[in-house]
Amino acid sequence: MSQSNKVIMWVAVAVIVIGGFWWYSVQQMNYPSQTAQNQNSVNSAQDSSDQALTSDITAVDKETLDLNTDSANIDQGLNDQQIPQN
Repeated sequence: MSQSNKVIMWVAVAVIVIGGFWWYSVQQMNYPSQTAQNQNSVNSAQDSSDQALTSDITAVDKETLDLNTDSANIDQGLNDQQIPQN
């Protein structure tokens, strides 16, 4: 391997390592602010009126029925028997 190829390879490795450290540090700095933003949105969206509660219960019922349908489809797929081919 020539000297110039070694230099190019080490420069590329250094760029990748430095880029990885930079990306990791940016991810760590953004995490606390995202958590605080999520907590504020949860606390500000509390509606306990009868209409809101009925709407929430209806949504939960629909999601539960959808989950049951998905589960039944998965069970059927797992219990499928292979059709013999002649």
